Amino acid sequence: MTSLRTGVPMELERITSKAMAKRPEERYQTVSDMLVDLRAIGRSLAVETVTRTAGPPRELGAVSGAGRWRKGLAVGAAVVVVAVAGLVWNMSRAPRLDVDPDRVVVAAFENLTGDESLDPIGPMVADWIGQGLSQTGEVDVVSAVTALRTSRAVGAEAGDLRGAAQLRKLADQTGAGTVVSGSYFLEGENLRFHAKVTNAEDGSLIYAPAAVLGSREAPMETIQTLRQRIMGALVSDFDPSLGSQPPIFEAYREYVVGLGLLFEGRPEAIYLFGHAAAIDSTFMPPRLFMVGAYADIGEWAKADSILRLLDRNREALGRLDLLSVDFNMARTRGNHEGSLRILREMAKLDPGSDLLYFLIGLRALWLNRPMETLETYEPYRQQEPASASLAWTWGPATAADAHHMLGNYDRELEGLRRAIEHFPDVITLRAREARALAAAGRVQEVDDVIDEVLATPSRVGSPIDVMHAAAVELRAHGHTEGALRIASRGIDWWQNQPREEVDDAYWHRFAALLCLTEEWTRARAVLTALVQASPDGIAYAGMLGCLAARTGDHGEALRIREELERLDRPYMFGENFYWGACIAALVGEREQAVELLRKAFARGYQYGPNLHSDPNLEPLRDHPPFQELIRPKG
Repeated sequence: MTSLRTGVPMELERITSKAMAKRPEERYQTVSDMLVDLRAIGRSLAVETVTRTAGPPRELGAVSGAGRWRKGLAVGAAVVVVAVAGLVWNMSRAPRLDVDPDRVVVAAFENLTGDESLDPIGPMVADWIGQGLSQTGEVDVVSAVTALRTSRAVGAEAGDLRGAAQLRKLADQTGAGTVVSGSYFLEGENLRFHAKVTNAEDGSLIYAPAAVLGSREAPMETIQTLRQRIMGALVSDFDPSLGSQPPIFEAYREYVVGLGLLFEGRPEAIYLFGHAAAIDSTFMPPRLFMVGAYADIGEWAKADSILRLLDRNREALGRLDLLSVDFNMARTRGNHEGSLRILREMAKLDPGSDLLYFLIGLRALWLNRPMETLETYEPYRQQEPASASLAWTWGPATAADAHHMLGNYDRELEGLRRAIEHFPDVITLRAREARALAAAGRVQEVDDVIDEVLATPSRVGSPIDVMHAAAVELRAHGHTEGALRIASRGIDWWQNQPREEVDDAYWHRFAALLCLTEEWTRARAVLTALVQASPDGIAYAGMLGCLAARTGDHGEALRIREELERLDRPYMFGENFYWGACIAALVGEREQAVELLRKAFARGYQYGPNLHSDPNLEPLRDHPPFQELIRPKG
């Protein structure tokens, strides 16, 4: 029988009611039990439909009757299929997503061509659509970089999740209630792109533009067409002039591959960004990432030069990219307060970006506000690393620094060891672990960490980092014997390394360990060679000045300090005043040392855990003005 109210078989209504019953004991206990009843209905519904519609042939009725039979069977089958899909969904669906239906995320398109060389096109399409939506100023869209990074992370951890489930997870992690996704196929020598816009909460289709077809060798024109269609659907009163001119395909490909390398922590990404910019001088996004990459390796003049170019081409950038330019301009001038303010504005536009929140927490730390750092990171504290990306380690490392500045050594260790479980070969994490153990006086465990590090091939950092961090921290907390023993161990290890395997970037660590063990002659020889090789190296000159002060040559120490204070060149970020403060402290000028530290911080020198453990600042540790200066302010 059929219900007059709904036109649906009463038996199907009974199953629906049972599946949706409020009391758990009245519901189906498994989806399989429900499917048995649904299949039975499907068979009986088909038989009933055939019996009702079959009859003696008529001149016109034979054809129309057969049509009615096929239509009736199709409708009956469709009712069962829809019922099955709907009921299974309601029985097994995930909890409701906390997403904004007006916020859009563009997922990397799926490569269904079977040709791995075409993989970069997937994130390329997503990036280009995302940038277009951002430039309109009319759509709250997850930034293209955050969307790409999160897509990679979700893909890496998804396991058996596919299709809609994976897109739902992407939406959940970015807070976007609307998802743009798609795929591309080969059709002869052409690529065919299919796209759709869906509701992340229930998977319903919002819009599906017609497929677009174009050359696989030069697909940007086709991608631009697809972008215009998606933008037209999502932006009311869309003005096509808002869509930028597509970049040269080869440039875009280098850019997207470079992003992938960047997320994996691989420095060669900078060369791909540079190549992309060289191929297409009008393509601005690679230059933004070149700025950050150059800044990270201390090539500030190169970063600043690119920033000036970007600033002259602001009309080619979206809102988030414009803020990124402003952030980096503040960064290159050592303006941590200004850069923090801009980062918060960026986070309002891209609240799903964990990278932005990492940068916010880092800037707060550099401003001596470690509690603010930890509060910023709290929502991410329990997140597992989504992939093998080294970028995930930045947060735990900075959180460890914040805990150390607050004296929370147990909390510091807890977070570090959770991160080390996933990244045992990242030496920068192990150095912080040794530091925390040393601060807590757990000397034997410090040795255990060093043993493990020496037995593990390192991906980031050098074992001498670990031994230096442990030695200075032990000394700062009164464990002089342990500090000297571990410093000597570091010296012995360094001397026994084949020269071709030694990273020149760590020679200053070796010199610092020589100073800790008071091997003044050897330390002076190493530092003199470093100054000759890098005459602009402020730290090397500062270390020589500190060595002179420690060995009683105060005249030489003060001469170096005066030279450092007279330096007048960009991008020093107060480092010259910091080393001047160290020298002043060692020659007994404590008030002058504190004043020089204030100058250093005003020019961009960063607060951090080193301030309480630097042996060169030891004479200031019981000096109230110094204690007040380094006391955390938030």
